Amino acid sequence: MDGKSGRFVGMNSLICGNFLFLVVPNCWEHYPANLSSLQKLDIRECCELVVSFGSLPVISHFVINGCRKVELGGGFSSANCSSVTGPFLFRPEELRKLERLTIGSNLIIGYSSDLHWELDEGIAENEELLQKGVADSEIRILEFHRCERLERLPPLLHNFKSLRELSIKWCFRIISLPDAVIYSSLCLEVLTIGYCHSLISIGRHQLPPTLKRLNSSCCKELRRLLDVGEACSSSRVTDEDSISGDTNLSILQNLEINLCGSLTLSGESPASLKYLDLNNAKLESIAERFDNNTFLESIKIGYLPYLKSLPENLHMLTNLRHIRISHCDKLIVLPDNMHNLTSLQELTIKSCPSLVSFPQGGLPTTYLKKFIVEFCEKLDALPDNMHNLTSLQELTIKDCPGIVSFPEGGFPTNLTSLFLKVEICTLLFKWGLHRLNSLKKLSITGKCPGVLSFPQDEIDMKLPTSLTSLIIEEFQDLKHLSSKGFRSLTSLEYMKIKRCPKLASIPKNGLPPSLLSLRTYDCPLLQQSCQKGKGRESLELARIPSVEIREDEELWF
Repeated sequence: MDGKSGRFVGMNSLICGNFLFLVVPNCWEHYPANLSSLQKLDIRECCELVVSFGSLPVISHFVINGCRKVELGGGFSSANCSSVTGPFLFRPEELRKLERLTIGSNLIIGYSSDLHWELDEGIAENEELLQKGVADSEIRILEFHRCERLERLPPLLHNFKSLRELSIKWCFRIISLPDAVIYSSLCLEVLTIGYCHSLISIGRHQLPPTLKRLNSSCCKELRRLLDVGEACSSSRVTDEDSISGDTNLSILQNLEINLCGSLTLSGESPASLKYLDLNNAKLESIAERFDNNTFLESIKIGYLPYLKSLPENLHMLTNLRHIRISHCDKLIVLPDNMHNLTSLQELTIKSCPSLVSFPQGGLPTTYLKKFIVEFCEKLDALPDNMHNLTSLQELTIKDCPGIVSFPEGGFPTNLTSLFLKVEICTLLFKWGLHRLNSLKKLSITGKCPGVLSFPQDEIDMKLPTSLTSLIIEEFQDLKHLSSKGFRSLTSLEYMKIKRCPKLASIPKNGLPPSLLSLRTYDCPLLQQSCQKGKGRESLELARIPSVEIREDEELWF
């Protein structure tokens, strides 16, 4: 558009009803001002464009992102700004009509684009007028993104009475949040902080009393959630590093902390907490007490190199459904009485190289459906009561070389999925796989020296007839698939064979007619015998709907 004549120049446009979509070159400097019937507008990444509106009486939705300047006059009576980013100027009373506001790049609401605390001319006569403009604002979501020179948030935040969600990301100079966020927020429910590398603490004394979800990620200097050092005399403060100065005042349900390597926590967890997710932090313990927490449903912890133990009274969490522990190098034992976690449905333990054993009493038997243990080199045995886990459906045991036998009583009989990676398969085959009448998915990975056939004809090994999926990997001596073993697999639909260098043929009597998909990778002899137009194998494979024979699975996918 020519800024002087008001004519469109070098522009492609698409008009659908009252929606206007514009594709404009970056050299544009001005935007048409008189669009009185416009309802929807989307302008993105027009870095030289100045968007100026005198009146938008029927606008219902607009996104303005990456423009040089945005000037909004009066008269957009039904405006619902899903996003406005870029240096922008508008009268403070217009703030009342926004529901979501994104402040990003080098800009901030009501202030100059270089982020100094100076009001722009024409915005308001003074800061008090600006605060009045947002006093009854309908803004529910406020975002500060990529304000790289911003050192503190504006004090007028406490005037956003309808604010539900606050997000602060890539604001590298912010050290802490203002008290307005902590004390004056009447309805703030979600607080998200990410990539604020100078942030030391989130606030003082206590969390916002209405906060339900707190997510902090990639804040490398974050040492504590709350800094109560200046208010030690306050009756609300009970522990200098606690999650909340007074947990009874908190309704926090979801706490997620990721990649905050300097963070330390101690003290009692909020009684309202439902989901706890901690990753990459310098924590030796999660919390000292869970006594008063009856709502916690999920604990996920990972990459905590200093964590030595879990709370001894973990069994008090009677509503706990999910536990996931991974990459905790110093964790040696699990707390006693875990069998009292009567609501537990999933337990996952991965990459805990120092873990030696499970607690006496085993695991809870009532509702546990999924149990995974992987990469625990020192673990010497599975829980004692495995056969009593009558609700268990999925069992995974991988890369635990110290486990050389299964507990007395065998596998839980109701398993539907079994994933195993073991060194000695002879012991595994004696555990009675054929008795698992509900098993649908079976995956076995292991060097298994001396195993020449699968299933093993030498020991009359049998597989469950209920199998629909079978995966065999890394059998170093495997030469052929047993005709007798596969004859009974009348429900088998999917099969994968990987890294079996000596395997040269498929069963002589063929694979089950129910088979719909066959995948083989890194099996050079089998690949050679199955080449198109050669031998019995190629004729057998021709009737399978989907076949892939490749040298490398990773390259293919």
